[in-house]
Amino acid sequence: MQDFSIAIFVATPILFIAALAVRFAGSTKILNIIDYSTVPDPNALHVWAGNRLLLLAFCTASLAAASLLIPAYSFIFLISFIAITFSTVFWLAIGSSKFSCVRSN
Repeated sequence: MQDFSIAIFVATPILFIAALAVRFAGSTKILNIIDYSTVPDPNALHVWAGNRLLLLAFCTASLAAASLLIPAYSFIFLISFIAITFSTVFWLAIGSSKFSCVRSN
């Protein structure tokens, strides 16, 4: 059962690094789900997305700690981690549309 705890612990620093990379990306094109040609301010988008990814990283850290404290539920915490990750990706994909503007030809 501790294999599940280790998997969550391995994912935690990776998510923190990815969140900080997005948060401080500036105007570079770091997110592949975004059409940057419609985004007038990519820096604001990256700050918004990076904050959501930091929230994901903190949730992952708490799930990892909980899986070590209660090893019997580590599989449930792993499933929760996967669900929270997918939810965050959908949140980013849907919420990023508020940073887009429609270009007229």
